[in-house]
Amino acid sequence: MKAHVHYEAAFEDFLQKRGIPYVAVDEARRAAFRDAKLKSFDFIVYSATQSNWLADIKGRRWAARRAGTKPAWENWITRADIDGLTQWQEVFGEGFRALLIFAYWIGLVAEPP
Repeated sequence: MKAHVHYEAAFEDFLQKRGIPYVAVDEARRAAFRDAKLKSFDFIVYSATQSNWLADIKGRRWAARRAGTKPAWENWITRADIDGLTQWQEVFGEGFRALLIFAYWIGLVAEPP
């Protein structure tokens, strides 16, 4: 988890305010796997009643891409994102599910004149 990435910080705040147990993946520890071709994730989120999550946060600003267009909900994952999360899910085993969380920074969008 990168504290300076506001999408990840917002998700962490969401978890904290709801009292949901989690572990933020330490960026320094990722260096131990730098030679592995395995993309990492940002949080392990624990549940008492459902599968635990291996969560990768993807953030983007929600805004019109061109003047006069409406903002679009979109995703921007890569095959490496999917492959890495799938492998991590296998490493953690039963009771863990990998998931992508798309966090959007929603600001005011100015109307065209």
